[in-house]
Amino acid sequence: MAEKAVGPTSRTRIRGGLASSAPSARRLSSMSYTAAPNLARKVSDPKFVKAARATPLKKRPQVDQAQKQREELAALQEQLSGLQKKLLEKDEALRSAEHLIRRISAANAAVDELRNQLSEKESLIESTGSELHGAKDSVGDVDMEKMSGDSLTIEQNRNLDIISEP
Repeated sequence: MAEKAVGPTSRTRIRGGLASSAPSARRLSSMSYTAAPNLARKVSDPKFVKAARATPLKKRPQVDQAQKQREELAALQEQLSGLQKKLLEKDEALRSAEHLIRRISAANAAVDELRNQLSEKESLIESTGSELHGAKDSVGDVDMEKMSGDSLTIEQNRNLDIISEP
């Protein structure tokens, strides 16, 4: 059985409540007039403009954490480039040291060769000196013999002179 509405309007039952075919006075009185926005009155002064957040407050810790990670990454990259520069400097110093070591080794080899030549020449000088000393001795012996032979000749000549004088 359907109930018949009493009054000027008819009402039908719909899901969730009653629906009216005409607006009620209450609904009519609750509507109010709102003016359309004035497009000419835009905010042109930046000090009156409210700064809008770039990110919502809930996402702010994630953004801060990401910013910290970026800063940390930049610091680590800067440290890495500094360490790479130091490494290159150390490599260059190592190459230079190795080059100097090769040059010193070559110089030491040349010094050793010169020492060998010096010892050979010293031994040659010693042997020549001993030969010279031996030669002087033999020359001295010859001179002595010559002198003794000369003195003997002189004596013989004197003896002959003495004999031949009478």
